[in-house]
Amino acid sequence: MASSLNYRLTIQLALDGFSYALFDIVYNRLIAWDSYHHNPFTNYDDLFRAIEKAINAKELNENNPSVTLIIDGRTNVLVPEAVYRPDDNNKLLEFNFNTANDLVAIVDPITKYKIVNVFGLPQALQAKIVSTWPEAKTTHSSSLFLENLPESEDAVVYVNVKSHNYDLAIMKDRLLFFNNFQFNDKNDFTYFLLNALDQNKLSGSSTTVCFSGQILPSSEIIGLCRHYVKDIQFVEKPKTLLVNSAFVEIPYQYYHIHYQAIK
Repeated sequence: MASSLNYRLTIQLALDGFSYALFDIVYNRLIAWDSYHHNPFTNYDDLFRAIEKAINAKELNENNPSVTLIIDGRTNVLVPEAVYRPDDNNKLLEFNFNTANDLVAIVDPITKYKIVNVFGLPQALQAKIVSTWPEAKTTHSSSLFLENLPESEDAVVYVNVKSHNYDLAIMKDRLLFFNNFQFNDKNDFTYFLLNALDQNKLSGSSTTVCFSGQILPSSEIIGLCRHYVKDIQFVEKPKTLLVNSAFVEIPYQYYHIHYQAIK
């Protein structure tokens, strides 16, 4: 059955949980969103059963939407287009992450910066995606994060927060820095942020840090960051994006990456 031209279902997933959003792209409206956090699933069969149960319970498939899978794995590497060779995909993953042979290499070109994001998808996950959504698009969350960073003459730090790790990028006319950091608590989180600022000769007293992802202004992490960073902001919902009344209280930063996936 062909997918609807009106509806897009985006699913962001990792073994420690998932979230989904359903958009009507004709009216640019968010019509459903939810997230599920979990002690890490032991395998992708259990993860997919939970995803399918959640989607079926909300009858999100009734309009036959097109589907985009947003992978939140940390097994990815950015390569300049000038030196990228498709035959090296598996070697890149093996060299950087000492990965086993059960990964499928997926490539996201990020033409804005003339780089390629190579990420590894476990074969079991790839098989579940193909069997469940044969026509689905698969992309990496860091690709969506980077592709949609606004340009700025002044240095700005962008942070996209996930369950226990975050992407951090620094923009100043161009992409100056990108990395992913795993954290256990607010101290880890703040240390990596301040270290990235210091490495790039930036100061929290004069550099804006803009957050997206699973974080609130009232969180302990933001409370600690405010001791060191003067200007903390959060991504703002586009004025053109409409939101169904049931979801107007959901902070936009929670589903910011989902929205980037339909643009």
